[in-house]
Amino acid sequence: MTISSDTLVGDKSKAASVAGMRILVLGYTRFALRQAAMFEARGARATYVKRNFALRALPIVPMCDVVYQVGGPIVPRSVFDACRFFGKPIVKHWLGSDTMRLHDPNVQRQSSAKFVTNWADAPWLVDELRAAGLDGLTVGLSPISVTAELPFPPSPLRVLWFLPEDRFEFYGGQMALSVARALPELKFVFVGCERRGRPAPPNVDYVGFLDEIDDAYARTHVLVRMADHDGLSQMVLEALNHGRYVIWNYPFPGTLKASGESDVIAHLNGLAARMADGGFGYNEAGRMSVRTGYLGDVIADHICEGISAAAKRRQNGVALS
Repeated sequence: MTISSDTLVGDKSKAASVAGMRILVLGYTRFALRQAAMFEARGARATYVKRNFALRALPIVPMCDVVYQVGGPIVPRSVFDACRFFGKPIVKHWLGSDTMRLHDPNVQRQSSAKFVTNWADAPWLVDELRAAGLDGLTVGLSPISVTAELPFPPSPLRVLWFLPEDRFEFYGGQMALSVARALPELKFVFVGCERRGRPAPPNVDYVGFLDEIDDAYARTHVLVRMADHDGLSQMVLEALNHGRYVIWNYPFPGTLKASGESDVIAHLNGLAARMADGGFGYNEAGRMSVRTGYLGDVIADHICEGISAAAKRRQNGVALS
């Protein structure tokens, strides 16, 4: 099931509020801090506790309305046990490779508890949850905002590939190098990693970590993302929002689906041919798609509605009056 504007929020005036609620936020720091700030902006009292300091969360559990963990397949055991004892609901927001640990017995035991609600940021992650015997809802996490037009760089076709330093292979590093060699007339920008002795075809530029990822979008026409496993990538949403084309190994509106290297090469050749023919413009279909469903207020409304609903349920799943 997907939580959509119609099923979750409907008339904005009727959307549930988190104002006055106490929310304990756990999970990946980057996302957890953003979510805590969003709850605070909507009138909740949100407290974020880092995973390594889980014991500091224990005094908060009895006073909170709900525990929300954004990312991470397992809730710290001490917090989980306290929620069970005090009857506090937990919402687990699964991201990306979190589901690769679904068959861990501890993860299974926690995620199937009656007081745990499982969300995932992409429908295929919900499919993985269900395959493991867990109910789940698709709830978007990564918001975008309407931004100023970002002009395309000059030809030839310029390709962005995210390859983080510590997961170069996982994100398709060898494929990226192979595609670059197969298409020498195109330019490739590898972001997230330095060269560090890796092969460097003449049409590849390793730019390392960028403080402003928009700088990478400004230098390119198309994003390729071919990770071994993925959630709903923020980079995909951002690239589409800027009118860039996206080649991805997951189905998503406004993107070009690729199952492997040959598909990537075929899509890039097609885009390059359109550019040569003078018919290359912004990816308006992709931009419209993300601006319809992933603007900040839309995402925030969905999450707050779900958090409010979870807080109204006891450990046994019976709704409070």
